[in-house]
Amino acid sequence: MAFMLETALSLAKHTSAEWSSGCGDAVWGRRAFIHSLVAFSLGAQVLRAGEEKVEVDRDPRDGEQSGALVIAGGGPHTGAIDDRFLDLQKRERRHIVVIPTASARADDSAYGLPHFWRTPPEDVTVDVLHTRSEHKANDPVFCSRLDSATGVWIAGGNQGNLEFLRDTLVHTKLKQLFASGCVVGGTSAGAAFMSDQMIRRGGTTPEIGRGLGLLNPVVDMHFTPRQRRDRLLRATEETDRPGLGIDEGTALIVRRQIAEVIGAGNVHFFPSPSSKQPSLVLHAGDKLNLKTGVLERRGDGKSDP
Repeated sequence: MAFMLETALSLAKHTSAEWSSGCGDAVWGRRAFIHSLVAFSLGAQVLRAGEEKVEVDRDPRDGEQSGALVIAGGGPHTGAIDDRFLDLQKRERRHIVVIPTASARADDSAYGLPHFWRTPPEDVTVDVLHTRSEHKANDPVFCSRLDSATGVWIAGGNQGNLEFLRDTLVHTKLKQLFASGCVVGGTSAGAAFMSDQMIRRGGTTPEIGRGLGLLNPVVDMHFTPRQRRDRLLRATEETDRPGLGIDEGTALIVRRQIAEVIGAGNVHFFPSPSSKQPSLVLHAGDKLNLKTGVLERRGDGKSDP
């Protein structure tokens, strides 16, 4: 690609010199000049295509992301979920950035960190990233605290309070971190925000908003105690995407399209309406391939389509 562009530039310079000096056949000169322009244009197009290929965000559905997601269903937060979130950050020193913005109390300086990050292990440092301003969410200085993050945790509250972050610099950095191996976790509203098209609010009739786009399925949380089956099914119909209903005290660990259940409850999988896949109930230790729908039950070593 670079060679093509270099050759085209060289030919263009040579031909230009011929024209300026008046040497060589005029017809050849005109033809060569036209050919050089065509070659330069083709080379530039190839180069631009290559650049676009590098810069375009990788689709989280293609299985090539190197990061991990910890998607918790809300409610009482178990130590097993915290431990897995930390263990997935395979670094000697781990730095967690907490985003508490979903909570209405996040503006209160006394609110601080979620209780489970107030006394982190000795090798873990914790910082907070919070704003209600879209302008500030695009400020490079404000966003720079994400640069050294090995993990990002998005706290619970109201996921509608997070939606303004979509397409900001915060959003861009989160996608870059995830693509480079960072662990992104969240509970309740923070879990819903993982989806590309998320449930913003609603009873049995969901209102659809836009999330981070780190996950193709639509996520709903507090699933069993708040009886959200109908809401999630309608969300899958409206978006034509799969749905994941996560119980409280439960989390789904997603790495390269393989989703594993941990915690005390279940995860309910609903395929997209256009899919032939069956609905499934996953228990702790079960693993589901989100791309193929193949389920591996814990301990039996067998895969179910």
